[in-house]
Amino acid sequence: MKLHTHTLEQSINGEDVKKQLINSKNGLIEAVCDFTTKNKDKGVYVLCFERDRKEFKPADEYKATYCILIENRITPILDILEKNRFVKTDNIFLFECPSYEDAYKLALSMREENPLCYNQDIN
Repeated sequence: MKLHTHTLEQSINGEDVKKQLINSKNGLIEAVCDFTTKNKDKGVYVLCFERDRKEFKPADEYKATYCILIENRITPILDILEKNRFVKTDNIFLFECPSYEDAYKLALSMREENPLCYNQDIN
């Protein structure tokens, strides 16, 4: 699995998302703890999992985002990571945002292709 992380400082400096190849759930938990310890109490975290749809039946050509969690504490994030089963093709994204407003904007942008993303006109 791959862990993609992005901090406030990386955003300000225009840096790309950092990617790490993780081989085990323990390695994932350790990497997330390292990331959040360095950035403790600086913002709000957005956690997202993405899985290749070929892992699902029927196979499809694009990826599926299947969980988004927005939280300003690390404990719920670690709970989610510990309870989920991951496959080696999963992508796990952990972003640090300066506020809940920015975190929700980011989460909304991750779901843009979904027709339920925005309210529909009733007229």
